[in-house]
Amino acid sequence: MCLIAYLVPPLSVESLASRQLLKSIEKFSVDMGLCVEGNVRRDLRNPYEEIMNKKALIFLRKLEILRRLLFSYIKYKAVVIPYSTSFFNPLSVLDVKYLLRPMEKLLSKVRAILYVYDSPVLQRFIFKGVLPSFSLDAESRFLNKAHAIMVFNSYFAKFLEDVYGVDRERTFEFQLLDDFVEFMPPRDKKLNFPSEIIWIGNLSNFKAFTGNIGQIKNAVFSVYGYGHLSEKPTNLRYKGLILDENSLSLKISKADFGLLAYPKDFADYMLFGTSMKFSTYVVSGLPIITMSNLIYPAEIVEKYNIGWVFSSLENLNDFLESLNEKDYNRKRDNVLELAKKIRSGYFFKKALREVAETL
Repeated sequence: MCLIAYLVPPLSVESLASRQLLKSIEKFSVDMGLCVEGNVRRDLRNPYEEIMNKKALIFLRKLEILRRLLFSYIKYKAVVIPYSTSFFNPLSVLDVKYLLRPMEKLLSKVRAILYVYDSPVLQRFIFKGVLPSFSLDAESRFLNKAHAIMVFNSYFAKFLEDVYGVDRERTFEFQLLDDFVEFMPPRDKKLNFPSEIIWIGNLSNFKAFTGNIGQIKNAVFSVYGYGHLSEKPTNLRYKGLILDENSLSLKISKADFGLLAYPKDFADYMLFGTSMKFSTYVVSGLPIITMSNLIYPAEIVEKYNIGWVFSSLENLNDFLESLNEKDYNRKRDNVLELAKKIRSGYFFKKALREVAETL
């Protein structure tokens, strides 16, 4: 019999990146011998799927969340819960009014282990500069009922301690988002000329850089994702939206680099973690080019020696002109080693084992 369960956010509409993360975490939980309450294939909705009667879906989801928590309290010693707005949204009047109080009671009883890969409140504050008056208190009450909280890094742990009074002894760092894909990039690779640089994600986050990349003569930028680009420099190629993670990894593995760059507001948020974009690049065998204003991702790139950090994209011309294949493959070898860990769920499993010792 399982002592710990993993609870899938029921009937939730997730972004493509969150869907891939949650599918991966479910697999890694099963690898560790955890039971699974729910099923990703049944419970997670594609954001592009036509969903009828969304109000009914939201109502059913709230009931199912409470049912699964109660069931987990009866059956298990503890339960791992990925924290997303589909599970509890502290910015929602309805969630705070009707879901928070019964959830507080169940979270404390079930010995909840929250896997926090996002903070709705922190994200809203950084992006918008304002918050609903009730949201800070709601997220504080929610988080403080957990037995343990898994977070990216010490920056996030300090935020929880300073803002919500969460004891550091209850936070456990996982560093990176794990990403299970079956595709494995080839061991050997030659540099393209001009170099091909990949960018994936919401195209609205890429618009800030279209002016700069037109000045980079030694590279072609291949962009995958959803949205619209009004300005398209001659060295930019829009490759569409690929929904399947294995197909995406296979496609982009033929390129040379993965670009991790965001507008300023998103860059500020990146102090508290990385993104699935980062992990997708790594499991696809791409060394990473990132910006120094992305403090935590830049630290990870330098820690594992898996890419290059620049203060501006304007520096790429000289860099690409002087880069030799030997230096490139030295970085890429490190990428492939880190990819083994990410693909196997190393970071999630390591943090969860540390939590399990406290139960």
